Amino acid sequence: LDGAYTSLANTTRFYGTRAAPGAQIPFNFQLISYLTKQSTGQDFAELVESWLNAMPRGSIANWVLGNHDNSRIASRLGVARADLYNIALQTLPGIAVTYYGEEIAMVDQWISWADTIDPAACNTDEATYTLYSRDPVRTPFQWNNGTDAGFSNATKTWLPVADGYKELNVEQQLLAPRSHLKTFIQLTHYRKRRLLAEGDFELHVVDRELVLYRRKVAGVGEAVIALNFGDQPVQGSPLRKVFSGARRGRMEVVASSLQVPVTAGATVDPEQFALPANSGIVLQHIVGPNLIVA
Repeated sequence: LDGAYTSLANTTRFYGTRAAPGAQIPFNFQLISYLTKQSTGQDFAELVESWLNAMPRGSIANWVLGNHDNSRIASRLGVARADLYNIALQTLPGIAVTYYGEEIAMVDQWISWADTIDPAACNTDEATYTLYSRDPVRTPFQWNNGTDAGFSNATKTWLPVADGYKELNVEQQLLAPRSHLKTFIQLTHYRKRRLLAEGDFELHVVDRELVLYRRKVAGVGEAVIALNFGDQPVQGSPLRKVFSGARRGRMEVVASSLQVPVTAGATVDPEQFALPANSGIVLQHIVGPNLIVA
Protein backbone atom coordinates (compact mmCIF):
# COMPACT_ATOMS: atom_id res chain seq x y z
CA LEU A 1 0.00 0.00 0.00
CA ASP A 2 1.29 3.48 -0.84
CA GLY A 3 -0.01 6.96 -1.48
CA ALA A 4 0.99 10.16 -3.22
CA TYR A 5 -0.84 13.27 -4.34
CA THR A 6 0.03 13.11 -8.02
CA SER A 7 -1.58 12.64 -11.41
CA LEU A 8 -3.73 9.66 -12.33
CA ALA A 9 -1.06 8.45 -14.75
CA ASN A 10 1.65 8.60 -12.08
CA THR A 11 -0.52 6.96 -9.41
CA THR A 12 -1.42 3.95 -11.54
CA ARG A 13 2.28 3.45 -12.35
CA PHE A 14 2.69 2.35 -8.72
CA TYR A 15 0.86 -0.88 -9.61
CA GLY A 16 3.98 -1.82 -11.53
CA THR A 17 4.00 -4.45 -14.27
CA ARG A 18 3.87 -8.24 -14.46
CA ALA A 19 7.63 -8.29 -14.78
CA ALA A 20 8.14 -5.80 -11.96
CA PRO A 21 5.10 -5.76 -9.63
CA GLY A 22 4.62 -2.67 -7.51
CA ALA A 23 2.04 -1.74 -4.88
CA GLN A 24 -1.13 -3.78 -4.54
CA ILE A 25 -3.01 -0.70 -3.32
CA PRO A 26 -1.73 2.64 -4.63
CA PHE A 27 -4.21 4.97 -2.96
CA ASN A 28 -6.76 6.34 -5.41
CA PHE A 29 -7.04 10.01 -4.43
CA GLN A 30 -9.16 11.00 -7.45
CA LEU A 31 -12.42 11.26 -5.48
CA ILE A 32 -10.89 12.99 -2.47
CA SER A 33 -9.01 15.45 -4.69
CA TYR A 34 -11.71 16.50 -7.12
CA LEU A 35 -15.17 16.04 -5.59
CA THR A 36 -16.83 19.11 -4.03
CA LYS A 37 -20.25 19.99 -2.64
CA GLN A 38 -21.18 21.14 -6.14
CA SER A 39 -20.11 17.94 -7.91
CA THR A 40 -22.70 16.36 -10.19
CA GLY A 41 -23.40 12.72 -10.83
CA GLN A 42 -21.57 13.12 -14.12
CA ASP A 43 -18.49 14.43 -12.29
CA PHE A 44 -18.55 11.44 -9.95
CA ALA A 45 -19.02 8.91 -12.74
CA GLU A 46 -16.16 10.36 -14.79
CA LEU A 47 -13.78 10.07 -11.82
CA VAL A 48 -14.81 6.46 -11.25
CA GLU A 49 -14.45 5.47 -14.89
CA SER A 50 -11.15 7.32 -15.30
CA TRP A 51 -9.60 5.20 -12.54
CA LEU A 52 -11.04 1.92 -13.80
CA ASN A 53 -9.83 2.67 -17.32
CA ALA A 54 -6.34 3.66 -16.16
CA MET A 55 -5.66 0.62 -13.97
CA PRO A 56 -3.43 -2.11 -15.38
CA ARG A 57 -5.36 -5.21 -16.42
CA GLY A 58 -5.87 -7.57 -13.49
CA SER A 59 -5.34 -4.90 -10.83
CA ILE A 60 -7.78 -4.23 -8.00
CA ALA A 61 -9.41 -0.82 -7.70
CA ASN A 62 -9.58 1.15 -4.46
CA TRP A 63 -11.65 4.16 -3.42
CA VAL A 64 -10.65 6.83 -0.90
CA LEU A 65 -13.06 9.59 0.16
CA GLY A 66 -11.47 10.72 3.40
CA ASN A 67 -8.11 10.73 5.18
CA HIS A 68 -6.05 12.56 7.78
CA ASP A 69 -4.98 15.27 5.31
CA ASN A 70 -8.40 16.45 4.13
CA SER A 71 -11.58 17.91 5.56
CA ARG A 72 -14.07 15.23 6.59
CA ILE A 73 -16.69 14.05 4.09
CA ALA A 74 -19.61 15.55 6.03
CA SER A 75 -17.86 18.94 6.15
CA ARG A 76 -16.20 18.89 2.72
CA LEU A 77 -19.00 17.30 0.69
CA GLY A 78 -22.04 17.97 2.89
CA VAL A 79 -23.85 16.03 5.62
CA ALA A 80 -26.76 15.47 3.24
CA ARG A 81 -24.51 13.37 0.99
CA ALA A 82 -22.73 11.46 3.78
CA ASP A 83 -24.77 8.29 3.25
CA LEU A 84 -24.69 8.64 -0.54
CA TYR A 85 -20.90 8.58 -0.51
CA ASN A 86 -20.71 5.68 1.94
CA ILE A 87 -23.10 3.75 -0.32
CA ALA A 88 -20.85 4.48 -3.29
CA LEU A 89 -17.65 3.62 -1.42
CA GLN A 90 -18.95 0.25 -0.25
CA THR A 91 -20.57 -0.86 -3.52
CA LEU A 92 -18.04 0.13 -6.20
CA PRO A 93 -15.81 -2.74 -7.38
CA GLY A 94 -12.64 -3.07 -5.36
CA ILE A 95 -11.35 -1.95 -1.98
CA ALA A 96 -13.22 0.57 0.18
CA VAL A 97 -10.98 2.76 2.35
CA THR A 98 -12.80 4.34 5.30
CA TYR A 99 -11.28 7.08 7.46
CA TYR A 100 -12.40 6.83 11.08
CA GLY A 101 -15.52 8.85 11.84
CA GLU A 102 -17.00 8.55 8.36
CA GLU A 103 -19.16 5.71 9.71
CA ILE A 104 -21.11 8.20 11.83
CA ALA A 105 -20.62 11.34 9.69
CA MET A 106 -18.24 13.13 12.06
CA VAL A 107 -17.48 16.74 11.07
CA ASP A 108 -14.43 18.99 11.30
CA GLN A 109 -13.76 20.69 14.63
CA TRP A 110 -12.22 24.15 14.97
CA ILE A 111 -8.98 23.92 16.98
CA SER A 112 -7.46 26.92 18.73
CA TRP A 113 -3.85 27.98 18.19
CA ALA A 114 -3.08 26.91 21.77
CA ASP A 115 -4.36 23.38 21.13
CA THR A 116 -2.82 22.97 17.68
CA ILE A 117 -0.29 20.14 17.35
CA ASP A 118 -0.01 19.51 13.59
CA PRO A 119 3.58 20.43 12.62
CA ALA A 120 2.37 21.88 9.33
CA ALA A 121 0.37 24.43 11.32
CA CYS A 122 2.76 24.90 14.23
CA ASN A 123 5.46 25.99 11.80
CA THR A 124 3.33 29.00 10.81
CA ASP A 125 1.74 31.59 13.11
CA GLU A 126 -1.51 32.33 14.91
CA ALA A 127 -2.80 34.45 12.04
CA THR A 128 -2.43 31.78 9.35
CA TYR A 129 -2.26 28.37 11.06
CA THR A 130 -5.82 27.36 10.14
CA LEU A 131 -4.83 27.40 6.46
CA TYR A 132 -2.38 24.56 7.12
CA SER A 133 -3.71 22.65 10.11
CA ARG A 134 -5.06 19.13 9.69
CA ASP A 135 -6.01 18.88 13.36
CA PRO A 136 -9.73 19.61 12.70
CA VAL A 137 -10.05 16.16 11.06
CA ARG A 138 -7.99 14.30 13.68
CA THR A 139 -10.08 14.75 16.83
CA PRO A 140 -10.89 11.75 19.06
CA PHE A 141 -13.43 9.26 17.79
CA GLN A 142 -16.87 9.80 19.31
CA TRP A 143 -18.05 6.61 21.03
CA ASN A 144 -20.61 8.01 23.47
CA ASN A 145 -21.71 11.15 25.31
CA GLY A 146 -19.48 10.52 28.33
CA THR A 147 -16.09 11.92 29.29
CA ASP A 148 -13.91 12.54 26.24
CA ALA A 149 -16.67 10.99 24.10
CA GLY A 150 -15.68 7.58 25.49
CA PHE A 151 -12.33 7.79 23.71
CA SER A 152 -10.18 8.22 26.81
CA ASN A 153 -10.32 8.76 30.57
CA ALA A 154 -7.29 11.06 30.46
CA THR A 155 -7.41 14.53 31.95
CA LYS A 156 -6.61 15.94 28.52
CA THR A 157 -6.80 14.24 25.13
CA TRP A 158 -4.22 14.77 22.38
CA LEU A 159 -6.75 17.04 20.63
CA PRO A 160 -10.02 18.39 22.03
CA VAL A 161 -13.14 16.31 21.47
CA ALA A 162 -15.46 17.83 18.86
CA ASP A 163 -18.21 20.07 20.22
CA GLY A 164 -21.18 18.01 19.02
CA TYR A 165 -20.10 14.65 20.42
CA LYS A 166 -22.99 14.38 22.91
CA GLU A 167 -25.44 14.03 20.02
CA LEU A 168 -23.13 12.62 17.35
CA ASN A 169 -21.64 9.36 18.60
CA VAL A 170 -21.73 5.60 18.12
CA GLU A 171 -23.94 4.87 21.13
CA GLN A 172 -26.65 7.30 20.02
CA GLN A 173 -26.60 5.98 16.46
CA LEU A 174 -26.89 2.36 17.58
CA LEU A 175 -29.92 3.28 19.69
CA ALA A 176 -31.63 5.23 16.90
CA PRO A 177 -34.11 3.43 14.60
CA ARG A 178 -32.04 4.65 11.63
CA SER A 179 -28.62 6.29 11.52
CA HIS A 180 -25.51 6.81 9.42
CA LEU A 181 -23.80 4.03 11.37
CA LYS A 182 -26.59 1.52 10.85
CA THR A 183 -26.53 2.22 7.12
CA PHE A 184 -22.75 1.78 7.12
CA ILE A 185 -23.03 -1.56 8.93
CA GLN A 186 -25.63 -2.80 6.44
CA LEU A 187 -23.31 -1.89 3.59
CA THR A 188 -20.18 -3.48 5.04
CA HIS A 189 -22.06 -6.72 5.71
CA TYR A 190 -23.53 -6.76 2.21
CA ARG A 191 -20.22 -6.17 0.43
CA LYS A 192 -18.98 -9.52 1.76
CA ARG A 193 -21.51 -11.33 -0.44
CA ARG A 194 -21.03 -12.53 -3.99
CA LEU A 195 -22.88 -9.75 -5.80
CA LEU A 196 -20.47 -7.07 -4.60
CA ALA A 197 -17.39 -9.24 -4.12
CA GLU A 198 -17.56 -10.80 -7.60
CA GLY A 199 -20.21 -8.96 -9.60
CA ASP A 200 -19.44 -7.31 -12.91
CA PHE A 201 -19.87 -3.55 -13.14
CA GLU A 202 -21.90 -1.40 -15.50
CA LEU A 203 -22.37 2.34 -14.93
CA HIS A 204 -24.65 4.95 -16.51
CA VAL A 205 -25.54 8.59 -15.84
CA VAL A 206 -29.03 9.97 -16.47
CA ASP A 207 -29.52 13.75 -16.89
CA ARG A 208 -26.15 14.54 -15.26
CA GLU A 209 -27.37 13.97 -11.67
CA LEU A 210 -28.61 10.37 -11.42
CA VAL A 211 -25.89 7.72 -11.30
CA LEU A 212 -26.98 4.12 -11.85
CA TYR A 213 -24.72 1.10 -11.70
CA ARG A 214 -25.31 -2.61 -11.62
CA ARG A 215 -23.35 -5.46 -10.04
CA LYS A 216 -24.41 -8.79 -11.51
CA VAL A 217 -23.48 -12.47 -11.07
CA ALA A 218 -25.04 -15.14 -13.26
CA GLY A 219 -27.13 -17.55 -11.19
CA VAL A 220 -27.11 -15.21 -8.17
CA GLY A 221 -28.89 -12.06 -9.32
CA GLU A 222 -28.14 -8.38 -9.49
CA ALA A 223 -27.67 -5.37 -7.25
CA VAL A 224 -28.58 -1.93 -8.57
CA ILE A 225 -27.22 1.21 -6.94
CA ALA A 226 -28.90 4.57 -7.56
CA LEU A 227 -27.25 7.83 -6.45
CA ASN A 228 -29.09 11.13 -6.85
CA PHE A 229 -26.58 14.00 -6.77
CA GLY A 230 -29.26 16.55 -7.62
CA ASP A 231 -31.03 18.96 -5.28
CA GLN A 232 -34.45 17.68 -6.38
CA PRO A 233 -36.05 14.20 -6.15
CA VAL A 234 -35.76 11.93 -9.17
CA GLN A 235 -39.04 10.29 -10.10
CA GLY A 236 -38.17 6.78 -11.20
CA SER A 237 -34.86 5.21 -12.23
CA PRO A 238 -35.02 4.01 -15.87
CA LEU A 239 -33.30 0.68 -15.33
CA ARG A 240 -34.77 -1.05 -18.39
CA LYS A 241 -33.67 1.87 -20.54
CA VAL A 242 -30.01 1.81 -19.49
CA PHE A 243 -29.35 -1.83 -18.52
CA SER A 244 -29.68 -4.61 -21.06
CA GLY A 245 -32.00 -7.33 -19.78
CA ALA A 246 -33.05 -5.38 -16.68
CA ARG A 247 -36.05 -7.00 -15.04
CA ARG A 248 -39.44 -5.40 -14.68
CA GLY A 249 -41.02 -5.10 -11.25
CA ARG A 250 -40.11 -4.72 -7.62
CA MET A 251 -36.69 -5.10 -6.02
CA GLU A 252 -35.63 -5.48 -2.39
CA VAL A 253 -34.00 -2.59 -0.51
CA VAL A 254 -30.61 -3.50 0.97
CA ALA A 255 -29.59 -0.08 2.33
CA SER A 256 -30.54 3.55 1.82
CA SER A 257 -29.69 7.12 2.82
CA LEU A 258 -31.55 8.54 5.80
CA GLN A 259 -33.58 10.79 3.47
CA VAL A 260 -35.05 7.75 1.72
CA PRO A 261 -38.44 6.74 3.22
CA VAL A 262 -37.92 2.98 2.75
CA THR A 263 -35.48 0.77 4.63
CA ALA A 264 -33.79 -2.61 4.31
CA GLY A 265 -36.20 -5.44 3.58
CA ALA A 266 -38.85 -3.31 1.90
CA THR A 267 -39.57 -3.72 -1.81
CA VAL A 268 -39.97 -0.95 -4.37
CA ASP A 269 -40.44 -0.61 -8.09
CA PRO A 270 -37.33 1.41 -9.03
CA GLU A 271 -39.00 2.73 -12.18
CA GLN A 272 -41.75 4.30 -10.07
CA PHE A 273 -39.92 5.14 -6.85
CA ALA A 274 -38.96 8.77 -6.14
CA LEU A 275 -35.34 9.00 -4.96
CA PRO A 276 -34.86 12.08 -2.72
CA ALA A 277 -32.21 14.73 -3.38
CA ASN A 278 -28.62 13.94 -2.38
CA SER A 279 -29.45 10.35 -1.50
CA GLY A 280 -28.66 6.80 -2.53
CA ILE A 281 -30.25 3.38 -2.42
CA VAL A 282 -29.06 -0.20 -2.92
CA LEU A 283 -31.57 -2.64 -4.44
CA GLN A 284 -31.27 -6.33 -5.20
CA HIS A 285 -33.02 -9.11 -7.08
CA ILE A 286 -31.83 -12.55 -6.03
CA VAL A 287 -32.29 -15.73 -8.06
CA GLY A 288 -29.71 -17.93 -6.28
CA PRO A 289 -27.57 -18.03 -3.11
CA ASN A 290 -25.79 -14.71 -2.53
CA LEU A 291 -23.23 -16.29 -0.24
CA ILE A 292 -20.65 -14.58 1.96
CA VAL A 293 -17.31 -15.00 0.19
CA ALA A 294 -15.13 -12.19 1.55
